[in-house]
Amino acid sequence: MIALGTGSDYWQAKMKPPRFSAPTDAVSVDVFGNDAGGTDALSAACLGFLSRKTGYPVTVFDFDASLEEAYGVDGYMLVEMLIEVSKRFDLSPLTGLIRDLDLGASCTLRRLLNFIHRNLDSEKVYQDLDLRRRAESSLPADFPIPVVELTGSPYEIGFQHGRNQAAQTKQVTRAVARVLGPRILDIPELNEAICDPTLYFGESEIEEMQGLADGLGISFPAVLGHNLGLYPEYIPGCSQFVVSEDVNGTSGMLHCVNEDSPITMIIGSAMRRVLQLRNPADGYRSLLYSIAGQVGGLNGINECGLTVTTTILLDRPRRPETAKGRIHPAIVKNILENADCIESALAVFHSLDRNGAWSLCLSEANTGRICYLEYDGHDIFVRNNLKRLVSTNHAILFPPFGNKVMHSEYRLQRLEQILDWENEGEIDLELAKSSLRDRFDLQRGRVPAHPTKNSVRRNDNQGSLVFAPQEGRLFITPGPMQPEREDHYYELDLNGLLSQPVAAAEIEEAVA
Repeated sequence: MIALGTGSDYWQAKMKPPRFSAPTDAVSVDVFGNDAGGTDALSAACLGFLSRKTGYPVTVFDFDASLEEAYGVDGYMLVEMLIEVSKRFDLSPLTGLIRDLDLGASCTLRRLLNFIHRNLDSEKVYQDLDLRRRAESSLPADFPIPVVELTGSPYEIGFQHGRNQAAQTKQVTRAVARVLGPRILDIPELNEAICDPTLYFGESEIEEMQGLADGLGISFPAVLGHNLGLYPEYIPGCSQFVVSEDVNGTSGMLHCVNEDSPITMIIGSAMRRVLQLRNPADGYRSLLYSIAGQVGGLNGINECGLTVTTTILLDRPRRPETAKGRIHPAIVKNILENADCIESALAVFHSLDRNGAWSLCLSEANTGRICYLEYDGHDIFVRNNLKRLVSTNHAILFPPFGNKVMHSEYRLQRLEQILDWENEGEIDLELAKSSLRDRFDLQRGRVPAHPTKNSVRRNDNQGSLVFAPQEGRLFITPGPMQPEREDHYYELDLNGLLSQPVAAAEIEEAVA
């Protein structure tokens, strides 16, 4: 059960613990001064708690006295104090470190507060992983989506992600929990995954999720449930098209996608998006459009110029034989981190077991080549060396199976109309961008007051992404992060993002 899970030691022997300094009496700078002045907010909060619990006036407490021997404050009360302080100051990772603290007779208030302050200092470093906070960043000044640089092993990437996106991730998970209510405790697939995470995730994803859990200060099952995406509300839409430079005149290669998700209709502005700038220790750098707290994503590009976009195939019903395997966001992550061309991407794809029915569109910036594949569990169709491709949420390679998905059919027809697909007209950048924001509903024959599932820009749109990979540019709309500018495209410099130095040294220095 998500709410009651206490974590998993499934990979405990394989992973490093969070890299924090142990509490000591001597620090390079005493954050309280010689007299442990009472102006510090953390000091005041801790003193107030101890005063309420013991009945002693605040002025009685000596910062260097043993809390247990002088005031009868035992370890249980100190744990309660740290939990309260962590909630008040949004320091949720502290709750995951309580087990590492010596709360015995030698524990003093000064040692505890120095420990908290050191972690506050390291917290600034973790927040600075968001490139928007850096003076040298090439991002637009008002860009609303976090671009979080994640570096190292899977565990380290997860931990950094959890520390940076703690508040945002919890906002999403709490909103989903409120919507689902008791149903969240009665999902057979989730219970199976808690017992055996390898049913849906590989070793690297499990390790990254453990890092997330530790960074967030929550249980492993909670992170597992957030990532599993088995709830009907999570099933996304999506439309995509790509055209190579060979057939697109002066406009060059464009690779475009709409990412949609019905859960937005339920939790609204609580949905938090993030661009993960991933720097794995043993893989290629990549930029992945994701959700706060998610391992992987549906759409992205890596430093080799390999772009990957996605749609789910809603006309391929889920069946027992396709219900187990690596979830699709993890497949996209693995391709971007381990493939430098279409052939190696296909090799990575074939090496993974798979869950559900999806499409993948792959393009290479250096050659202009395009590959499209559809899979339904172990069944796969691949079309290589394409010049143009457009698809929505139904299969175009698999034979008919299940009921027609009419809203997907309408979106595909509308995209083909806008892009003059039949006549193979040139698609310039402005046409590509505007086509993804189109609100015309073919079923109704008009533009309704609000977007629908039939319109290219669906009513649950999370954002439009237009990759111009050969120019090193990405144009992206803000989605739920800035609803008042939902049709505005921000331009990102992919060359700068995918080649800039990583922040690993700063993190090591802050937590050493």
